[in-house]
Amino acid sequence: MEKVFDGDTVRLHSGTSVRLIGVNTPEMRYDTGNPEPGAKEATDFLVQRAAQITQLQQGVDPRDRYGRTLAHLYFSSGKNVEEALLERGLGFFISIPPNTQLSGCLRQAENRARNALRGIWSGQRWPVAVQALPAGHTGFSLLYGEITKVSKGRRAWYVELDDRVVLRIDTKVLALFDDAERIRLRPKDRVEVRGWLVDRSGSKSVRKKGYKPLIINISHPDHLRFLAD
Repeated sequence: MEKVFDGDTVRLHSGTSVRLIGVNTPEMRYDTGNPEPGAKEATDFLVQRAAQITQLQQGVDPRDRYGRTLAHLYFSSGKNVEEALLERGLGFFISIPPNTQLSGCLRQAENRARNALRGIWSGQRWPVAVQALPAGHTGFSLLYGEITKVSKGRRAWYVELDDRVVLRIDTKVLALFDDAERIRLRPKDRVEVRGWLVDRSGSKSVRKKGYKPLIINISHPDHLRFLAD
């Protein structure tokens, strides 16, 4: 391995940039010099074990929008690198079709770290209440809140949390939810959601139609969890 950019992105000696499948680690923020909590620990984990990473398994979808190779990496022992990161609490589990072959294993790895309060799960920083979101917050987020409105568009369902954040669920993604989950997409239910929070304040639809500016696109049922009453 030639370079470790952060806990989920590396460059091989061949020059190939690889984005790990199934995990999102805190950002190093090299531009500001202020890494997110846990970013340095995740990066150091890969740096210290770079020589042990010997295998690559490319995803069904082989590249992301930045041209990086999407792949699972493995240590010489056969251990999956993303699983190792997640079970140490060094990142968040993500599931983005069609690269979901190891989702069950990776979800369990995150659950082990979360239950043990390791890494990013210590200090009760995550999840964040939608109502407590600081102004200007965007990027990968793990939030919880109460459903206050559900509406159906031509291609997607829109679920509002605490009248502040909108979850967009494409009809093809909604079809992946089981029947019990679809029924629970209703006002008053409480959910936890993960994904990339986008501020679309500058868009015409927000300015002219009064849509909520903060939105998360839900790419898989794994990104939405119903909470007990």
